[in-house]
Amino acid sequence: MFARRLLSRAIAAGIALSGPTMTQIAFAQAAAFGAETTLKAVNVKAAAATDATENSGSYTAGASSTPTRLNLSLRETPQSISVITRQQMDDQGLISVGKVLEQSVGITLNQAETDRVFPIARGFAITNTQYDGIPTAAGGSYDDDLLVDTAIYDRIEIVRGATGLLTGVGSPSAAINLVRKRPTADFQGHVSASAGRWDNYRGDVDVSGPLRDDGRVRGRFVGAYQDRNSNLDFYGNDRTVLYGIVEGDITDTTLLTLGLDYQRSHTNGVTYGEPVPLFFADGGRTHFARSTTTGNDWTYLDKERLISFASIEQQFGSGWMAKMQFTNIDGDISNRMIYLSGYPDRVTGAGMDASQNSFDSAHKQNAVDLYANGPFQLFGREHELVVGWSYNEDKTDRKAHEDISVEPLTNFYDWNNYPSPVFGDYANRWGWQTRQDGAYTALRLQLADPFKLIVGARLTNVAYSSYFNGPAETVTYSSEIIPYAGLVYDFAAHYSAYISYTEIFEPQTARDRNGKLLDPMTGTNYEAGVKGEYFNGKLNLSAAIFKVEQDNFAVEDIIDPATDEQRYKAISGTEVRGYELEVSGEPLPGWNVAGGFTRRIAKDANGSNIQTIEPQQLLRLTSSYRLPGQLEKISLGGHVTWQSEIYNDGIGPNGERASQGAYSLLDLFGTYKATEQLSFQLNLNNVLDKTYYKSVGYYGGGFYGEPRNLMATVKYQF
Repeated sequence: MFARRLLSRAIAAGIALSGPTMTQIAFAQAAAFGAETTLKAVNVKAAAATDATENSGSYTAGASSTPTRLNLSLRETPQSISVITRQQMDDQGLISVGKVLEQSVGITLNQAETDRVFPIARGFAITNTQYDGIPTAAGGSYDDDLLVDTAIYDRIEIVRGATGLLTGVGSPSAAINLVRKRPTADFQGHVSASAGRWDNYRGDVDVSGPLRDDGRVRGRFVGAYQDRNSNLDFYGNDRTVLYGIVEGDITDTTLLTLGLDYQRSHTNGVTYGEPVPLFFADGGRTHFARSTTTGNDWTYLDKERLISFASIEQQFGSGWMAKMQFTNIDGDISNRMIYLSGYPDRVTGAGMDASQNSFDSAHKQNAVDLYANGPFQLFGREHELVVGWSYNEDKTDRKAHEDISVEPLTNFYDWNNYPSPVFGDYANRWGWQTRQDGAYTALRLQLADPFKLIVGARLTNVAYSSYFNGPAETVTYSSEIIPYAGLVYDFAAHYSAYISYTEIFEPQTARDRNGKLLDPMTGTNYEAGVKGEYFNGKLNLSAAIFKVEQDNFAVEDIIDPATDEQRYKAISGTEVRGYELEVSGEPLPGWNVAGGFTRRIAKDANGSNIQTIEPQQLLRLTSSYRLPGQLEKISLGGHVTWQSEIYNDGIGPNGERASQGAYSLLDLFGTYKATEQLSFQLNLNNVLDKTYYKSVGYYGGGFYGEPRNLMATVKYQF
């Protein structure tokens, strides 16, 4: 089914771009790679690829439009923003979005299952993911793209704090923008192969360049395949990635882009919940081996999804442009899993219960974004305006297989021999659908030479419905206004101070103990800081303080005895505050750094700590250095993570606390460039072989971090 769709859409893309086209937004891309050009400035701005980070060798980016659609430098953006560049992903071997998030400033990743993650920023779940700036849904579902391959991405931008202006909801966590690789004006490409511990093998190919002699049509193809096992018993995963994009110049000022992004994965030994029971029945901690798992050789998860996307960009005079983007996501999931609960006896292994789960899921999502922006003159100064409208529809339908038979689990120590449950036909159907649309605008006013004011607002409508073996229940929120404001003051040649404010409005899918949906989370998000920019943007520094005030925050309440679902209750008066320090770029020639420190305090209305399964303090720092002189072919680097204690109360059989003390991790990497085309790379992760839990108590168990492991890569560029 997917193969037919992939082929038919590829043929359609080729036909659409095979007709006569003109010159060029492609020259703007050529300019990004150092080609000489005499184009007018309006055409240079035409191609979004001018912000591409590949081939830059840098750990920072020149600009980002993720927060506001205004093309601002990091220094001009009145929010905390991190850009994980292609160079940094390659150096650290960050081959999945989850790995990128794990090593990004201010982001933690609760991996409560082997193949599902829950990213957190500033203590709140990240529910906003964008593809090339188009908002889509995310947030811990099996359908999310938070574990997919990064081979197709040029960079990943993370805006921390509320981003309701463009995303439609104002979650105070962060928005993740996955920016795809674009075709290049000149021919380029590479092939690479990697091998690592636990039979981890991977290969990828990337080819890009003009498809016609005149350069009016350009294309790119990326393919990757990985097959690996892990430190967990039974676990193995293989993943296939296919990506194709074609862009062409329809007129001198019109750029059309069409593309397909296909990813498929198969996992054996998948877990449903954390892999490690944390407590014995007597209340003592277990301290099981890092290979322990609640998966088995018959548990599996198959995922397949196809994203098709298109955009058309029109340049007008005087620097104005308009762009329309469309994305369609079509995914399928099939699995067989089992969830273990309870506490094993220290001697006999008895005392745990098994509940099986097998369902098929179809996930569809359509997103449209249309906007225009450009400069205008007023009172002798130049200002900038953006106006736009976006629509998103996200729908998931699931069908669960009937449980025919399941054996009681009499001994967790004999888990290897536990038989596969027997499943029958479909017994239950459930699903949910979210539709939202909204109009937005942002205005950047040059109040005076050192002062820039950014104001904006979004008028949004949201409808959420869900069903379980019956009619759907629907709630709607209409004409909700989400304001945004930021003031930037350039107080020195290299420094700016800023303050920003936005409101929070986030509909919730959590239900209370009576089965009623919780009211939307509401509140305010404040941020202030100082940013520095050196060497024409090659080095960026920032220091920020933030405060979030929120009502209707969902916390765990009870397990519904009828459905075994977690129920929640809403609390008001929560407050999260803290500060962040960040650096990215090149302090000296050949030396790249990226990282930062986050301090966060979260309290409820009574002053009690909340969000305790996230660290209050977090340090992430990556550095690489190209050796000088005769050793210039060698680059060495490393990454350090340190975080404070995490815990969750009431997890043990007598209400014991599940905790992981503060810990630090060290990764090292090095590259030897044998020739201009051929290079060799080694990545050694968890160098000190630290034993730690990366997640505790999310579902009652724990998830170990990976032991020490090595990956070797050979890469040939052409």
